Amino acid sequence: MVETKKAITLGDEEYFKVIMGIHLSPNDPSLWGGETPYILPRDLPREPLVSEISNTHKSLSKLGVKKLGPKLLPENSIIVGSIGSVGRVAINKVPSGISKHVFGLLIKDKSKLSLHYVAHMIASLKTQMKYFLKGSAIPYISAKDFKSLSIPLLDINMQKLIVSKIDRN
Repeated sequence: MVETKKAITLGDEEYFKVIMGIHLSPNDPSLWGGETPYILPRDLPREPLVSEISNTHKSLSKLGVKKLGPKLLPENSIIVGSIGSVGRVAINKVPSGISKHVFGLLIKDKSKLSLHYVAHMIASLKTQMKYFLKGSAIPYISAKDFKSLSIPLLDINMQKLIVSKIDRN
């Protein structure tokens, strides 16, 4: 009998790639004002539990995108607030840059994991994330602690059923 995993951590490189955002100078006008969204914590709304993002408060110029390099997230990545907006979750609907105050999560094999299922499972971990908050004036969760969080690994059809029930409610 082959034993299957019951849960996976967000740091499990077989299933996910965690992208750390970077800081781009707000004082360099050559980096800003283009077509590519740049996701900041304020772009992650409080409701619904999982939102979709296609427009942001800031956008990157072609030079800004070039500076991001491999940190430009493809569309349908999961975005999770890591500083201030800890635990807020969104899915980007267009390729996007991310600030250092959010994590990007890429699903490596979408035949095993549903994008919306993973996003909803991460949103359900918001309370658990609060246990990891570091002490400072602005709460944050470290990459190490974020990667240690786990979600149930279910059959893809069960994942889709769960998402359809969530969407109906």
